[in-house]
Formats: sequence, structure tokens, C-alpha cells
Amino acid sequence: MTEFELIKKILHSQKTQRGDVIVHAGDDGAVLQIPKDQQLVVSTDTLVCGTHFFPDMPAFDLGYRALSVNLSDLAAMGALPAWAMLSLTLPKINNVWISKFIHGFFSLAKKYKIELVGGNLTRGALSITVHAHGFIPKNQALTRKAAKTGDLIYVTGTLGDAAYGLSLLKEKSQHKNKKYFLSRLYRPTARIEVGIALRALASSCIDISDGLISDLSHILKSSKKGATVFLDKIPLSPQLKKEGQEKMALQGGEDYELCFTISPENQNKLKKINCPLTYIGKIEKEKKLIILDKKNKPLKINQRGYDHFHKRPNN
Repeated sequence: MTEFELIKKILHSQKTQRGDVIVHAGDDGAVLQIPKDQQLVVSTDTLVCGTHFFPDMPAFDLGYRALSVNLSDLAAMGALPAWAMLSLTLPKINNVWISKFIHGFFSLAKKYKIELVGGNLTRGALSITVHAHGFIPKNQALTRKAAKTGDLIYVTGTLGDAAYGLSLLKEKSQHKNKKYFLSRLYRPTARIEVGIALRALASSCIDISDGLISDLSHILKSSKKGATVFLDKIPLSPQLKKEGQEKMALQGGEDYELCFTISPENQNKLKKINCPLTYIGKIEKEKKLIILDKKNKPLKINQRGYDHFHKRPNN
């Protein structure tokens, strides 16, 4: 298969064609129409083999994950996904691998009616870059900088499963629940519907990609606030509870759940959102983050989450 045959295969594999795409992929550029009274939200993420995933990661899951981690950023902004661009760097053309990767990518794209509108293909060490584009009504984007003293801190879903799955991979463990933990690592849920529902409710929001402590710290820094978080309130899956891996939920990363702040007056309105939401702490005036254990004693924590140029913390 040649480069241009591969591009044709990818483009012909998608079923979605949106009315706001004036010139579709296959030309020198796409021509796109932003709806009236909407603003464009754009996010990009690169996954590099050996840094973000192991070489033997299933191709379907890799395609799914490559898009999902970008959609998580859109969710954190309250945006509705619309378009995507995909850039692939491949050491060689493997038709079977490509077919599975494309299937995984478009299985998620179809769910949100996302059209692939362009990208790039080149030869080299395996890496995947996705640009995701979404819409939001003017001046309704969620950001990290508007948390207020007294706001409540919430998270979606459960935390720590994906990070524990990654640790099992690194250790080459044959854990009995390995399949479950890997499913959380390989196929994170982008909380698009929650982000949209939070537009008029949340004061700030971020997706948890580098660990709860690290990502909450971004909100605190941008908002110039502090926080108190209660360790025993952080939601864990039954599987992770059995492992006694609470610190995975604090510092592990890879969850792609949402962490958001909301005023006490808006708290009751969260009942209308069809997703598990858990109160874990509150925003404080003093600019420091305190994690309290079950005895209400402060934990000693390393606030650094994942950093591409530093090792992931072990404590």
C-alpha cells in the first residue's frame, strides 16, 4: 500500500459527513463553517510509542484512546465536538494494524458525529497526533481561573484505575483484574455530556490527565486559591479499593475524568446530571493544597504529577 492509498483508505473508512464542512478532507485544506453565535475550542495531543503507550497496545484501543484524550480536553471546556485532524507517523505500513486503529478511532468519532477533516502521514517512529475542534456558545467556555473561596470541589467517575492498570503493565503482572484495569487505561471516557451540562453551573473545570493533585493544583494556581481535599471522599472503584491503592487516585493520572468547582448554591442542580459525581473538598482563600486523611491529619504529598521531562512520582 502506498502513502496515498493509505490516506484514501482512512478517509473512506469514516461514515460521518457534517453539513458545516464545506470542503472535506482530501484537498489542500478543509473549509469549515463555525455556527453563528458559537466560539471554536481547539485542543491537540500527541501520543508517542514508548512514552505514552507500549508497542504492543492493541491498535483498536490506541485509535480510540488517541481521540478520547483530546475529547476530554473539549469536555473540560464545556465544548461539543465537531471536527478532528489526525497525523500519523508510521515506521511502516501494516494494513492489519491500520485497519484496527482506524476502526477504534472512528468508533468514537461516530458516537459524537465528528468528521475527520484532514491531517498528515509520514514515516518515522510511531506517534499519533490528534487535533480536536468543538463549539461552545459565546462566553460560556469553562476555564481553570474562576474558582472562588467556598466553592465545592467535585470529580466525575472514579479515580486511579487507569494508573494502576499502567503499573500492572510495567510490572508485567498477571493480576486477576488486569483486564478491567487495562480497559480503564485503554478506553477512557470523555465526559462530553457532563462538560456541556456544567457550562452554566461550574466556576472552573479541568480534566484529570496528570493526576488529581497536579491537575487540581492548576485550577488553584490559575484561580489564586487553595483547597482542602478529603482523602476518604475520593471515589474509588470496588476493584481499586481491594488493592489499597488510594495514592493512585491522588497522583496516578490517566483518568481523564473531570475535576470541577461549583458554588454551594448550585450544588443541588448537579442531581440532573446523569453521571457519578462526588464531592471531595472545598476551595480555600489561603493558597495551599491540603489533603486530609481519615483522621483529618494532613498528608505529606508530592504535588508534581506527570511531567514528560521528569519521572512520575512514586510516593
